[in-house]
Amino acid sequence: PIPKNSILRYHILHMLTEFVGVQLTRSELQEIHLALIKQALIQDEIRRERGLEEIEGRPLLERMERLLGLNEEQAHAIDHVTLDELWEYSWYSFTEEWAWYRAEQELEKTKKIKTTSQEDHQKMIETLYQKHFQRYVSEVAMVEGEQARKAKISRS
Repeated sequence: PIPKNSILRYHILHMLTEFVGVQLTRSELQEIHLALIKQALIQDEIRRERGLEEIEGRPLLERMERLLGLNEEQAHAIDHVTLDELWEYSWYSFTEEWAWYRAEQELEKTKKIKTTSQEDHQKMIETLYQKHFQRYVSEVAMVEGEQARKAKISRS
């Protein structure tokens, strides 16, 4: 940064773009590229949810794709794989939270909460969480739930 009391006039110099040099391995560049893709996908989804338009053009991301030698088709394929990974992560996060919530609900039904310490309470939730994880997740697993419902109907 240029100090305001510099010999040069600050109001003119503050508009200059500072450049830095970075030397990266190809794998480091790929890692940064994936991080930028994830950031762009998340930002675009949040903007859509808020009724805003997606950000058009991402110069840094495009520059990295050129540096990596990716054509449009390859870049698009990476976008899809990355989006799938983000959805998978979201699903795992959601189901873990749901399973923990359901274990806590079941524990509350037993009314043992009032007689246990906070530490014991957490251990009991953890036990229920581990024991019934698949059942809790199946409550929100839409595909499996739909298949089970169809199987019941066909057996009738």
